[in-house]
Amino acid sequence: MVLRLPYYFFKSLSYMRNDKKVMLYSIIPVLIGFICYYFLGTYMFDKLEVLAREFLMSYVTVSGWVENLIQGLVGLVVLVFVNFTFFIFVSIIASPFNDIISERIEVMYKLDPKEQTFSDVVKKLPSMLINEFKKVILIVLCSIFNFIVGIFVPPLGFILTGLLFAVSFVDYSWSRRELTPKECIGEIKKGFLPFMLGGSAFMFLISIPILNLFFLPVAVVFFTTLNSEIRSKNA
Repeated sequence: MVLRLPYYFFKSLSYMRNDKKVMLYSIIPVLIGFICYYFLGTYMFDKLEVLAREFLMSYVTVSGWVENLIQGLVGLVVLVFVNFTFFIFVSIIASPFNDIISERIEVMYKLDPKEQTFSDVVKKLPSMLINEFKKVILIVLCSIFNFIVGIFVPPLGFILTGLLFAVSFVDYSWSRRELTPKECIGEIKKGFLPFMLGGSAFMFLISIPILNLFFLPVAVVFFTTLNSEIRSKNA
C-alpha cells in the first residue's frame, strides 16, 4: 500500500481531470480562495508586517544587516501566519464542496449506494459547518501539542502531524457514515502508515502559499481514494 502512494496520487488527478462534477466542485472553492487571497491576503500581510516590525523594533535596537535579517524573519513569520489563516478560512468555505467530492469518489468505488445532490448538502450545511469549526479548533490545539512534542521527540511529532492532516480529510467520509470514535480509530489502524506518509507529504504541499488552494481539492480526492482502497481491501 505504501509503495502505491504515488499511483494513488496520479489516480486522484485522473479522477479530477476526467470527472466533470469533481472538477466543478474543486474549482469553485479555489476561485473563492484566490479572490480572498488577492484582495484580503495582501492587505492583511502588508498591515501585519508593518505592525510586527514596529512592535519588534520598539524593543530591539539594531542596524545594518542584523536589522535586515530581523525584518526578513518578521516578514516570513507574518507570511506563514496569513497563509495558515486563509487556508483554514478557505477550508471552511470549501467543506460542502469537499463533502460532495469525497462522496463522489466513494460512489465510483461503489462504497456509497447513492450520491447526494448539492441541495442535500445545503440542508445539512449548518451541522457541517459546526463540525468543520470543531475540526479546525481540534487541529489548532493538536498542532500546538505536536509542536511541543516535536521539540522533545521529533519523530513522534512528525507521525502525529501526518496523521492529523490525513484524518482532517478522511473525516468527510467518517461524518457521512456516522462512525463512532472507536470505528474511526479502527480505520486509522488499518491505514496507519499510508495515512501518516500521505499526510506528511500534503502538509508540505499545502504550506506553499497560493498553490495550497489547488492542492486542497487534490488532498480531498487523494485521501478519499486512499481510504476507499483500504476499505475495499478490508471489506
